[in-house]
Amino acid sequence: ADIAIRMFRPTQLDLVTRHIGDIPIVCCAHRAYLDRHGRPETLDELMGYDLIGLDRSDLVIAGARANGIDASRSDFGLRTDSQTLGWELVKAGLGIGFGQANLVRRTPDMEELLPQLRVPPLEIWLTAHRELFTSRRIRAIYDALSEALTARFAGEALAEGKG
Repeated sequence: ADIAIRMFRPTQLDLVTRHIGDIPIVCCAHRAYLDRHGRPETLDELMGYDLIGLDRSDLVIAGARANGIDASRSDFGLRTDSQTLGWELVKAGLGIGFGQANLVRRTPDMEELLPQLRVPPLEIWLTAHRELFTSRRIRAIYDALSEALTARFAGEALAEGKG
């Protein structure tokens, strides 16, 4: 209960953290959406499509700008801060969004788009409060989780040809 798996690097000084791995993120859409609206071939064309993104977080906008795309919040017609809901909107064929590469490849009728678009990966961090980390029980669970999760994500990287 006192160990967390986070999708960002914790910054609190009282935490012990371990980087577990990175999950590649890709631009994607459901085939039904693409059949209705066409497939963007360039980053500039992408901005003319129905985009699904985050609401309050600027993570997707910062990523777009890092790729030379002048994006703003208003460019994303559907916005949510729930990654789960965002993924469901993309799967429902409501627009183009971003998903975990392994999920996109395993989901029927999903297509990866614009391989030239470099999206920062989703980082995975294992954390515990420093004072709890001195407990042998907490340390044993922390180490077991770290080993299992690191092996899992290393296995996915090998399966994708990245390790």
